[in-house]
Amino acid sequence: AGAAGSAGDGANGEAGGGAEGGHGAADPTVMSPAERVKQSREFQQADQEEWERRNAVIRQQSLRAKLDRKRKKEDSIRVEKRLKELKQQRDAVERELAQAEAVRAKVRKWIQNKTRGSSHFPTVVERLGISSPLGFHIRKEALTKIYRKAILKYHPDRTAKDAGVELKVKNEEIFKLLQTSYEEYRRF
Repeated sequence: AGAAGSAGDGANGEAGGGAEGGHGAADPTVMSPAERVKQSREFQQADQEEWERRNAVIRQQSLRAKLDRKRKKEDSIRVEKRLKELKQQRDAVERELAQAEAVRAKVRKWIQNKTRGSSHFPTVVERLGISSPLGFHIRKEALTKIYRKAILKYHPDRTAKDAGVELKVKNEEIFKLLQTSYEEYRRF
């Protein structure tokens, strides 16, 4: 009886030897301790909670992934919109530059006629109408003061943003002429 009892407690978990000798079909009413634990209410409840927790984690990951996709799509749309704006700005600047180059030759010719080809600073200032007739004996300090006022007046960055292309080009060309003629005047 002792050998049969120990054989009955074997790997298949049957209690007692029985007529089958422990090698036949298992008795459906007899369960192993592991199966009894799986059938217990506490185990089923814990298993259900584990599945719910895993599903909640999967839902959270899914929501995060969905939000990430949405954010990436919004970023992509925002970048595309910004690129479109930048292209429009670039095109506007290129059009303005083309207009400026078309006007530049005319403005240079006007300045050349107005100054009669002179690059002597007092003459340039007088002929452009920046200052009243200066005379022959003007002091350098007075010329420096006139130069500074004129540079501020005609500086390209100080030209109004809504000013026309022709005015911008005119101010830019006068500014360049004033700078070069004043530098030549100062050297002598």
